[in-house]
Amino acid sequence: MSIGDLNDVLAPSNYDGVPGNKAMLACDAKIDRNKDVTPHEVAPDTCIDGYLLDSVYWRANPTRPNIYLGVGGAAGRRIPRVLGWNCIDDVNDANFGHPSPDDVYYPAHKNWDALNPNCYGPNTHVMWHGTGRPATQCRNFGTVYKDIVIDLAKPGCDAGPIGCYKVLRQWTVMDWCTGKVGGHNQVIKVADVEGPKILYPDSVVATMDVWSCTGIWEVPPAWLVDNCSNEIHYTVEVEDGTVIGNDESGYVVTGLPRGIQNAYIVAEDCCGNITKKIVRLNVLDNVPPVTGVYQEYSSEFGRRRQPWRKYHESICRIIGQWFI
Repeated sequence: MSIGDLNDVLAPSNYDGVPGNKAMLACDAKIDRNKDVTPHEVAPDTCIDGYLLDSVYWRANPTRPNIYLGVGGAAGRRIPRVLGWNCIDDVNDANFGHPSPDDVYYPAHKNWDALNPNCYGPNTHVMWHGTGRPATQCRNFGTVYKDIVIDLAKPGCDAGPIGCYKVLRQWTVMDWCTGKVGGHNQVIKVADVEGPKILYPDSVVATMDVWSCTGIWEVPPAWLVDNCSNEIHYTVEVEDGTVIGNDESGYVVTGLPRGIQNAYIVAEDCCGNITKKIVRLNVLDNVPPVTGVYQEYSSEFGRRRQPWRKYHESICRIIGQWFI
């Protein structure tokens, strides 16, 4: 290694999804140090199954043999993919829980040994990627960094153990020979880019209220799940009607006209991702005519007179007129 100048130092990339930069780090792709990939390792020369296969690399090299071949698999199509991002897990580190700048490599393939190097050995393929350090081949530089974290989750919302946030990583590079100091701000974003999943029927039927002649829908609770957030909220929307309630006490929709309209279950996670599920709402007028009996009591010369008047009345005017 030689001695260099600060201008020789290459700054690490930003991981914020901005065009020209690296992709954001997914909140559900943090390193799992207990991950066992040996069930996905197969015999040479295939070496890895479809789960571990780097499909982007595989599609980009259609003319190469569909095997693991050559140094680092560079002569074939099958290499293992990066599973996610590395994290600082040392509780004594001031940046505990933040993305780590350093890569973690796959262990040696179960069919590899020094005398019979099938597939790949240790330190060959990145398993969990780091966010990088200032790069130089010179030996006269020292680097340190400090993280400033900006929380992106909605206030008071449980975004899960990872959450969504930005890290402003402030790098300081010092030339030990000259005493010159340089700096660089690296932006790293840990994000949830997926909306909640909603399990709800595609269509529902509501009935008419006999007193108001409009439909009423007592909305059964929606089943929701999110890849990162522990807390999910939802609302109900309709094209024509009044929505009452909340996602804790439940929703009731009143004032629905007869016929078919679109309703929506709208779910939002703590990172602001919204999923909208359309529900076809059919309001049926299936209330039968109501029979009423009118009683009149009077007395004349000590006798009770009971004339009866019978009438049939359709509360909701099913066919557009009164029945008497």
